[in-house]
Amino acid sequence: MGAATTAVVRQAVRQRLGLLQELTGLPVVFGGAVEDDGTGKPAVVISQVSGLRTPALEGLVVHPGTGLGGKAVAGGRAVVVDDYTGSRLITHEYDRAVQHEGLVSALAAPVRHSDEVVAVLYAASRSQPLGESAIRAAEHVARTVERDLEHMLPAADRTNGVPTGVVAELRAVAEALGPSPLRPRLERAVLALTRDDAEPASADGPSPLTTRQAQILRLVGDGLTNREIAERTGLADATVKTYVHDAMRRLEAHTRTRAVFIARSRGLL
Repeated sequence: MGAATTAVVRQAVRQRLGLLQELTGLPVVFGGAVEDDGTGKPAVVISQVSGLRTPALEGLVVHPGTGLGGKAVAGGRAVVVDDYTGSRLITHEYDRAVQHEGLVSALAAPVRHSDEVVAVLYAASRSQPLGESAIRAAEHVARTVERDLEHMLPAADRTNGVPTGVVAELRAVAEALGPSPLRPRLERAVLALTRDDAEPASADGPSPLTTRQAQILRLVGDGLTNREIAERTGLADATVKTYVHDAMRRLEAHTRTRAVFIARSRGLL
């Protein structure tokens, strides 16, 4: 992948870590894109983390076929171990980092785009074995990231008449700007270029969400705060908050993250 594509994949992984943690119920989640390891070889570079106590795993480079994530990349399917350092299912190049963090059980779920594994999501526990529900949840989040990438990195050459490479590069530039005051303006421009104004609908009938509520939930799903959404859409913070709460009420969700999950699972976003 090129630098622009890698930046977008990293962004997609980062914005779904909260959902991964919520749905698996596990204290530690992390992930990374498949990118050049600096020697011309592909590898998973762990760049997005949550729940870690040490920096042992941050920046870890995992090559295909090695360790847990490498096995997921090579096999193209989720892998789980309940005794990481003692497992015969995987190789053990990364045991020291895993032991330093105190992880016992872990899973890795690959994310695919255009028939290639482009990222890996991890979830782990320092004590308990991982149940089937955690594995299914991780696979669900991996599919969610894949759907995100279909929007962020469409397979077609153009998105709403805009060359795909241009859209990806603009997103990467926006990501690189960090907290710069120029970032909201650039992100609004990208949103205007790629926005789909069609009324959302579910397979079971009309959507319970208005067009604006669905738009706001999409941005919530992208990991934006109410303030950031307000900057993108030109709405007041209080108005954004009202839209989010109304969407949560209509979907009977007790958190905004849960509202996004329900809406996506029902095909509303």
